[in-house]
Amino acid sequence: MVEAPAPLTSEQRARMRRSADLELASRVRMGGFFYPVVSGTVALTSDIGHDYPLYSIITTVVLMGLGVFRYTATNRLITGAPGTLNLVRASSYLIALVWIAFAMFAVVTYGLAFPGLLALICTLGLTAGGHVAMVIDRPHHLTYMGVMGFGMIIAMLASGNIQNVVGLVALNLVYLTFIYQQGQTQHAAFWEGLANLERLEESRVRAEAASNAKSEFLANMSHELRTPISGIMGMTGMMLDDAISETAHDRLHLVNSSAAGLLAVVDDILNLSKIEAGHISVQVEAFQLRRMLTDTVRLLSWPIREHTPPRIEVVVEVDQDVPDALFGDTGKLRQVVTNLVGNAFKFTDEGQVGVYVSRVPDDDEQAKGRVRLRFRVKDTGVGIPIDKQQAIFDSFTQVDGSASRRFGGTGLGLTISASLVELLDGQLNVTSNPGEGSEFCFVVPFPFASKAGTHPMPPADAASALKGRRVVVVDSSLEVRSYLVESMMPWALDVREADSLAAMGDRRPDEVVVVAEHAFADAPEPAVPVVILSTPPGRRSTGSGRVTMPKPVDPGELLEALCFLWTIPMVYEEPSSPRIKVILDDPPPMQMPRDKRVLLVEDNAVNRTVALHLLRKLECIVTAVEDGQQALAALAEGPPFDVVFMDVQMPDMDGFEVTRRVRGGEAGPADVTIVALTAHAMDGDEQRCLDAGMDAYLSKPVNQEKVLKVLSDLAARPPAERPQASSSSST
Repeated sequence: MVEAPAPLTSEQRARMRRSADLELASRVRMGGFFYPVVSGTVALTSDIGHDYPLYSIITTVVLMGLGVFRYTATNRLITGAPGTLNLVRASSYLIALVWIAFAMFAVVTYGLAFPGLLALICTLGLTAGGHVAMVIDRPHHLTYMGVMGFGMIIAMLASGNIQNVVGLVALNLVYLTFIYQQGQTQHAAFWEGLANLERLEESRVRAEAASNAKSEFLANMSHELRTPISGIMGMTGMMLDDAISETAHDRLHLVNSSAAGLLAVVDDILNLSKIEAGHISVQVEAFQLRRMLTDTVRLLSWPIREHTPPRIEVVVEVDQDVPDALFGDTGKLRQVVTNLVGNAFKFTDEGQVGVYVSRVPDDDEQAKGRVRLRFRVKDTGVGIPIDKQQAIFDSFTQVDGSASRRFGGTGLGLTISASLVELLDGQLNVTSNPGEGSEFCFVVPFPFASKAGTHPMPPADAASALKGRRVVVVDSSLEVRSYLVESMMPWALDVREADSLAAMGDRRPDEVVVVAEHAFADAPEPAVPVVILSTPPGRRSTGSGRVTMPKPVDPGELLEALCFLWTIPMVYEEPSSPRIKVILDDPPPMQMPRDKRVLLVEDNAVNRTVALHLLRKLECIVTAVEDGQQALAALAEGPPFDVVFMDVQMPDMDGFEVTRRVRGGEAGPADVTIVALTAHAMDGDEQRCLDAGMDAYLSKPVNQEKVLKVLSDLAARPPAERPQASSSSST
């Protein structure tokens, strides 16, 4: 049973009336000028103008005056002047009366001769035009039709020749009946259309309100969930820093990992909400493809450390003709790779997980300075049944949705990835067979950031020194060996390969062995320089005659490692030459902010304790307060602070208001550094903090690395770049 539409409110009916008035005005605005034109034409082309010139002229002038009057009235109706609808109606009635008087005079005087017949035909045409224009306003329409139609019938009957006009009168009555029925239908359709528009507008407003309510709910839930998660992760982090037993350490690590997993679920839901609401856009920046891929995959490779030797081989293979310096949204590309590789590790117990990038030939894209790249993420896991391969892209859908399923998760990762790939102008596809693994593939265009080379190459002097030197690649994986050999061929090296240290054969004293870490299980380390490929996520390091770097191998890192071991300088003569800068040693720690005076504004006791511990661990001098009023008092009364970590959502006075008052000079130095420390992580929250005058933004949970990074970035920023408070920012 179809549900009847809800009755319209008085406000909606008033808007409909206003819309009808505007439509009526637009339809009849110029119509009044047709009548004097038609009357003048009839007078000039028939005997009536010759026989009755004065009457013809007076009729035409009067009709022109009424046309001007109606034009003025419709203009006032459009502007909303009161009472003008009746003026428009009155002017239409007067125009109809003057014209029908002229037409009746012609018919009565000349009968069905040319002047009378011409007047009759013109009346029928004007009646049809008036019907179309005035059908919106029923009283207006009926009165006009009555004056025009029945006036002409009376004129025909008064012409005296009843026998000749009976047929015409009958036809005129049929015509008027048809016009009346059409008017009924068109009038009802017009007003029903307006009513539907009002209902659609009401639905739009409700949908918008529901969307806003959803966004507000998600923002609040994000804040309310992040706040306790931040406390859990912070407190467990504090306990992990203490001297505790190995069992307690492992259990706390599991607690911390569980909290991080919960945080990932929250982030997935927020990302899906942004995509559905259309609040996500492409941010283009220059990036280095190979470095981004290897860094991303290394961070995700922690599960394979559980087994020695690893049961999963992880590879990243980028074809040599793929350019490295590109423009694109590296954040969204990284998120897609993260989701796909994370899924691959989750569903693969042993075998291989690989990311492969190749170039798609496209002359049109090349002419536009762009390149199309095919990304493939392939695993040897459980695979996906054919009948489930489309459903996995639906929100909250998994291949196995039963209560006894083996693999957990929200079922949002692939939905988000498919949407992000579409945003990057591509499409995500899957090929899979149960028990044989899966392959996810997408093709995305990227503009060149540099038209220089693709594969990492040494400078001229280093290339000459490298030529002919021997490198032996030792790895049990044929694919890894083949990729490394292929990567080193452009450097003119003498590259050999072996599946174990025992199978290396004759050795040369100047050779370098590139060897997988697990190969040392069956043989001692060779007495030559070595590049050890450690199980990810190992750390890069150097020592006497050795370099350690985690898999998957970045060719640029490998080149620098070889030059380091052979003491070959890597000096590029041209600054624009392509080079992947690799730091073989562990990156130096950021400068510790010792003795910095810090004001911590945080209303949550648990998070305040965590932040105090973190800042004091960094040897800062910390003053902690609970709300905005206390923060203003501390800034006004205490010694000057170097930095303020400001919570945003607080009772009585939020962080935005505190920041505006500080920037306005109400408490302490107006230019004190203020960093937002908040559980608000929705799209636009960072910009709101900056608009309020804050210098930087940190979303909870925070850790030592995040704090050090933001302080280092602020220290390197010129003072002129400080954000200024904006009156548009709100709580």
